[in-house]
Amino acid sequence: MYWRKAIVALAFVLYGCGGIEPNFGPIYQAKPNGDLDIMNAYFMIENGDTSKASEIFYTLYKNSGNELFLKEAARLALSARSNLLYQIMGELNGNDAQTLRLKISYAILIYELDEAKKLALKLIKMDKSSQNYILLANIYAFEDDINKSIELYKKAYEIDKSEDNMIRVITIFNDFLGDSKSAIRIADDWVRQNGCSSRACYILLDLYSNSSDFDNMVRIYEKLYLENESTQYLVNALEVHLYQGDYQGAKRLLKKYEFNDDLLSQIYAQLGEYNEAYEVAKRLFELTNSVEYKAKMAIYKYELSKTKELKLIINLFEESVYKLENPVYYNYYGYLLIDHNIDVKKGLELVLKAHFLDFKSAYIIDSVAWGYYKLGNCDMAMEWIEKIGAKDLEQGEFKIHYDKIKKCIKGKR
Repeated sequence: MYWRKAIVALAFVLYGCGGIEPNFGPIYQAKPNGDLDIMNAYFMIENGDTSKASEIFYTLYKNSGNELFLKEAARLALSARSNLLYQIMGELNGNDAQTLRLKISYAILIYELDEAKKLALKLIKMDKSSQNYILLANIYAFEDDINKSIELYKKAYEIDKSEDNMIRVITIFNDFLGDSKSAIRIADDWVRQNGCSSRACYILLDLYSNSSDFDNMVRIYEKLYLENESTQYLVNALEVHLYQGDYQGAKRLLKKYEFNDDLLSQIYAQLGEYNEAYEVAKRLFELTNSVEYKAKMAIYKYELSKTKELKLIINLFEESVYKLENPVYYNYYGYLLIDHNIDVKKGLELVLKAHFLDFKSAYIIDSVAWGYYKLGNCDMAMEWIEKIGAKDLEQGEFKIHYDKIKKCIKGKR
């Protein structure tokens, strides 16, 4: 446990010390003629050999006596936890902020938390920065003094409410302290005050997702859309609604932003609002002249009126189905002709076409069986309907058809 904590703390301390990215300016000012060694050291860093780079800077310090080389050696040795770390830290003197941060990092790494705390308090007296309060808060957190660490983290955030610091603080609250509510509250307040930048809002979305707060996920996606005008954010919000099965929410979103009327018509149908579905499909046909919308109009009109407007429904199917070669529309139209005894032979031909295009659909297989049943060919009807799994044949319309076909066969015997 303490090893994991120490590594996290070290990451924060090294962040304050500038990480392990090259920092050429001060180093080049310190050399008299160590250009080649310095370049070699940073080449080592780029190749992942931070420990070797630390040794080079330590040698430069020994040869020149310049503290800048020693600090760089210490910084790299801490990152690499090199074998020379104890020796390098033993020679590190001074009370400037950078030196104190290096000493604090080392104290945490060797679990001298009281010493680390003492040094951090000294550092804060010199520099009451948000970064230093976070450093001290980390140490209290590692001692499991959660209340004190929270107090200090909040103090750090009060000092610096930049996006970077907000992200740093909520990451600590959520990932380290397990306090997702505080993390969400801080992030949400920041977004309300500063707007929905991609970084801040993506982190907030992740927090809401982890807590299954889908309503707030939709709210943030809408906010991202309004500030960035990318329709993808609306698609993301819609996906959240559909994942929940929240078709009312999906309808609201689609109506409000008018970004996918085709899907809106389908959502209306899902909600049983067939008149609205029909009107949207009709409008889309008038705009696009796509015959698929005629097929959809036929389906929505049938679901709305059943047999009351059969002539219109049949005309819509006739003007669309044969041009689309779609198993769904073939099956729907064919089943309508079969079930209402309008033209059973033609209906059977249509559902067989649907089966040719999609031979796995249980609904299409049922339609074929029902067509044969209506024609009085019960043996063929049974042969077809038994292709549907036994479990499905015990449910809904499948069961009704299956029972009638069985009764038909028994009646012939």
